[in-house]
Amino acid sequence: MIQKSGSWYKIKLDDSTTGWVYGKYVKSSEGNEKTTSASKSDRIIVASSTVNVRTKPSTSGKLVATIRHNEVYKVSGEENGWFKIITPSGETGYVNGRYVEKFNKYAVNGGGKYIWPTQTATRMTTRFGTHNGKTHNGIDIAAPGGSQIVAVSDGKVVKKSYNPKGFGHLIVIENNDGIRAYYAHMQKESFLEKGDKVKAGDTIGIVGTTGKSTGNHLHLEFRKGDKRVDPLDYFPNIG
Repeated sequence: MIQKSGSWYKIKLDDSTTGWVYGKYVKSSEGNEKTTSASKSDRIIVASSTVNVRTKPSTSGKLVATIRHNEVYKVSGEENGWFKIITPSGETGYVNGRYVEKFNKYAVNGGGKYIWPTQTATRMTTRFGTHNGKTHNGIDIAAPGGSQIVAVSDGKVVKKSYNPKGFGHLIVIENNDGIRAYYAHMQKESFLEKGDKVKAGDTIGIVGTTGKSTGNHLHLEFRKGDKRVDPLDYFPNIG
């Protein structure tokens, strides 16, 4: 808050825009403003509806991306109350600690073995199995275009491809237990490369609708050797 006039508060947003909001609709933290404390390898969750990511730890830094409420990111550095992260598009940038919170448990962990790949969305439009005479080898999770996709488990990237008549932008990660996870229809090519190692919860790409797809969603497919298996077997509390 910059200034108070009666029941109105003057505020400054992360992009340096200033304006007035009516006090009835906000909660004042005057005299008790707190910046999140986190160190390298900690994870933070976006607490605001959206947060700007900038090239340097200051509002004067160039805007490189906007991240969404409840998305989770690993911290790779901290400077003057700003946290260095990798965005879903692969850019490195800083977010202001006032708009995020330290997070030690994923928003949606499924209560099972793996972490849910779209922390901001759980609604499935198509499940594993045969539907109307057609076989569906994975699950489709509806999510906003551009939203974050995270690795469901620790593993290594074994394939990255693009097929305009099939999976669109695809990345395949072989989890440490041998199961291969296929993340399909991403908005753009993942910034990861074949051979890169990932940890559960690491950002790996962006939800999109490339390839043979209708609407923004993530197609998630698990393969155990040559056999397709139902991903929901690994998320017993989902669906």
